[in-house]
Amino acid sequence: MKQEDIDKTAFCTPFGLYEYTRMPMGLTNSAGTFQRLMQNSMSDFMFKSLLVYLDDMLIFSTDFDDHLIRLGNVLERIRSIGLKVNPNKCVFCRDSVDFLGHTISESGIATQQSKVSSIQKLSTPTSVKQVRAFLGMAGYYLKFIPRFSHVAKPLLDMVNESHLSGLPRGIKRQRTKGSSDFKWSGECESSFRALQTKLISVPILGFPDFSKPFILDIDVSYSGLGAVLSQKQDDLSKVIAYASRTLRREEKNIKSSFKLELLGLKWAVTEKFCSYLLGNKVTVYTDNKGLTFSNKAQLGAIEQKWLSQMAVFDYEIKHRKGSLNRNADFLSRYPSPITQDETECEAASEDEDIGINLAILTPPPYS
Repeated sequence: MKQEDIDKTAFCTPFGLYEYTRMPMGLTNSAGTFQRLMQNSMSDFMFKSLLVYLDDMLIFSTDFDDHLIRLGNVLERIRSIGLKVNPNKCVFCRDSVDFLGHTISESGIATQQSKVSSIQKLSTPTSVKQVRAFLGMAGYYLKFIPRFSHVAKPLLDMVNESHLSGLPRGIKRQRTKGSSDFKWSGECESSFRALQTKLISVPILGFPDFSKPFILDIDVSYSGLGAVLSQKQDDLSKVIAYASRTLRREEKNIKSSFKLELLGLKWAVTEKFCSYLLGNKVTVYTDNKGLTFSNKAQLGAIEQKWLSQMAVFDYEIKHRKGSLNRNADFLSRYPSPITQDETECEAASEDEDIGINLAILTPPPYS
């Protein structure tokens, strides 16, 4: 820490006043400062041979010899910037490792069983705060759980306190001492147990290969938007990511199926999967035949704006019957909640380790 900032960390104990001489975790800017340090120090390795999230590091490689070289380079860099590594918290030369709550292997990305098991062992919540914490933990694996928002609806309704939505802005409900909003119904119990069960049989998501084109299946309904990003790898179709969301209030007024479908395309391409698709070729499949002629149709101002936002992407739209477009169609009819729902969930954190964790993966998660 800078000398002039040390006094600001002083705290009182029964044994006197103490202050930190090195940056501790828990200060407002600690996490951001440490992440910047790691990214700046490892910038030439990032996404080429190394992934970093705070004190968690993942080194990946194509073969064992290359792996040893990359490992040596990273360790030497850590030494040069004055950081230390705890060997007891390191995993070396494995073909499967746990990283940020996920198990990463040659097959793809799966949920970490130890984390899932802890969620499954949770007892029935007894307060709204505990429901929020559960939704936060389960929602961390949202991309693995089909129909998440549909299954979790009773719990989301409880957390969102939808019965207060009719109150005028600025007016708060008066609560009496000892009153409680927690009402655990049979639907809530079923939802809670269903989410615990679904975490057992989650799919394995594939790694994106940016040297190959992507496939994007989209479909919309008057319930929401759905999209599935996949890719042909070794003659197999591998799902890279699932996405869905509900329609916003103004979007529910759209009556044109073409406009809704175009909205779904714009959302999937420019928002949800932008980091995958920008600079890469993608084939879009939709069950709305009119969408294949979107560049030739006479469109309104809003539709033209959406098309202009997608102009920087290299995509080709193809028609596919709805009966063959089941993945995206299913997600649109059982969408995930929009950001407002997600912000109601308090993600539970289980920081078990302090220091630098090295996880070494062979073969690589990215080709």
